[in-house]
Amino acid sequence: MGTQELGLEAGMAFCRFFLDTEHLHYGFWPDDLPVSITNLRRAQDHYTAAILAHIPEGSRTILDVGCGSGCQAHRLSELGYEVECVSPSPFLTQEALKRLGGNGRIYECRFEDLRTDRRYDVVLFSESFQYIDPVCALTKARDILNDNGHLIICDFFRKDTAGKCMIGGGHRLGEFFDMCRTQKFETVVDLDVTKLVLPTVDLANQFGVEVLAPAWISLERYMVASYPRIWRLLKWKFRKKIEKARSKYFDGGRTGAHFAQFKSYRLMVLRKLGEFASNEVKP
Repeated sequence: MGTQELGLEAGMAFCRFFLDTEHLHYGFWPDDLPVSITNLRRAQDHYTAAILAHIPEGSRTILDVGCGSGCQAHRLSELGYEVECVSPSPFLTQEALKRLGGNGRIYECRFEDLRTDRRYDVVLFSESFQYIDPVCALTKARDILNDNGHLIICDFFRKDTAGKCMIGGGHRLGEFFDMCRTQKFETVVDLDVTKLVLPTVDLANQFGVEVLAPAWISLERYMVASYPRIWRLLKWKFRKKIEKARSKYFDGGRTGAHFAQFKSYRLMVLRKLGEFASNEVKP
């Protein structure tokens, strides 16, 4: 088990026990929903509802790319859609299989490595698009979409803002729209929903400052008092990772305001247009 799989398993256990949720995405916080960790599940349900509301009429088959624990795919299946999933994580694949109960196939691979003869009405990226090369994602989505099929993306993108963002991830928004035109996708819906996700960012930042940082200080005190030599060795060996974790989770700078300065969270629906002209070459 790698560190990423270990982190997913630990995070899933935490969310199940303390938050009564197995969603792995941001929440949407309307004005009438009080911002608190106990309301995260409700905010995540609003997120899912927004995606469901934007599935084009007449759609039947959906490929959920990066399906997480399968919560969203399960909801789509309940609504009568024929859902298949892509999951690169062995742990999350098992969680999704249990939740789906045999209703839908899961391809355990990266989207870039997906091999299928199926064609879909909708290809859905719910906070998974940022992890995939955008040209590859758009090209493969075209290949597996039916004529006039739709691509739904709910994720954040980088704005052309000077300075360095403490929160990584996201493709450049302007470049993404250029790629969409090249790949013959028409924008049907483009909603800037950044304001709706900012409370999630603030809650995560608060958790780092008020929970993770004190827990780390307590661990450090215990190790210094009980195993000083081992602790010095561990701190030296993992000094870069420790410093990265400190700046990323403990310093309190990853606020919603900071996120909004550099990122734009979008809910997009893109329609596949006709085939490439004979003199055009796919990247």
